[in-house]
Amino acid sequence: MLVEFKGNTYHPAKYIHAEFDLESNLFRHFDGAVHFYTHDEYLARRDSDFNHANKSAYLLKAKSQKVFKLDGKISKDIWLELTGHFLTGNPLIAEYFTGNYPQHVIDSLIRART
Repeated sequence: MLVEFKGNTYHPAKYIHAEFDLESNLFRHFDGAVHFYTHDEYLARRDSDFNHANKSAYLLKAKSQKVFKLDGKISKDIWLELTGHFLTGNPLIAEYFTGNYPQHVIDSLIRART
């Protein structure tokens, strides 16, 4: 999907950031944004290995639009609910939390490959 943003065409990607306080067992900060990548930036980001990302080798800083920001005591339940709402429809979120795609995504991939 491509969108127009500030006069250019970009690949949008939702992004969340949170800070968790181990002592209180609560989040102290949570925000969400949409990052906008040019075609080349999108391919570089997509093809990078986040487990071995070297920030000094190629720092990719996308254009960004903040959608929300919360500071204070945020329970894990509230964080999970808000994350789910903000990232609805993205099967990578289910994969991130469970290790697997949802079954409907697996079925769609099988159909697309056959």
